[in-house]
Amino acid sequence: MSVHFTTFVLPKTAINLPHDTPFLVFGADTAEEITSIPLATSLHVIGNELMPLVHASETYPVPVSDHWIRASMEEYDRAAKVAVVLEPVPADISTEWAELTEGALGPDLPPWLSMMLFAKLHVVTRDVPVTSGTGVADIGMVVGAPTTLPAWAHQEIVPEGR
Repeated sequence: MSVHFTTFVLPKTAINLPHDTPFLVFGADTAEEITSIPLATSLHVIGNELMPLVHASETYPVPVSDHWIRASMEEYDRAAKVAVVLEPVPADISTEWAELTEGALGPDLPPWLSMMLFAKLHVVTRDVPVTSGTGVADIGMVVGAPTTLPAWAHQEIVPEGR
């Protein structure tokens, strides 16, 4: 399976919002693999590791930067935007190599990311809660949230002409 991910923070100045927006983006190499992307209902942070959860089931850990954690906990009201690209994207989506204190910035982000931000790729998004801590009681789960499309998506971005 070739599911990829990247995390980044969209600065408030980029889209004229009162807050920075932390993103977790999933994509896949092929159209067939897109259906295997987990539709996270909540996210949990321990240290610099983010665990997407589908109800109470863990998916796989994702490294996140201090900047991403700060944005999700302080700026975006203990939440983050999860995006799933519904068309194939190249394997360079992954940014797990990034420095954890800063994350991936500017030219180090995958080249297709600007296409996503300018609505040139078919994408669905959902705002999900972010919790943190090392205890079992710290983990926040949203058990009633949908886990299939289209119900999971709060927003669907379809490129013009498609």
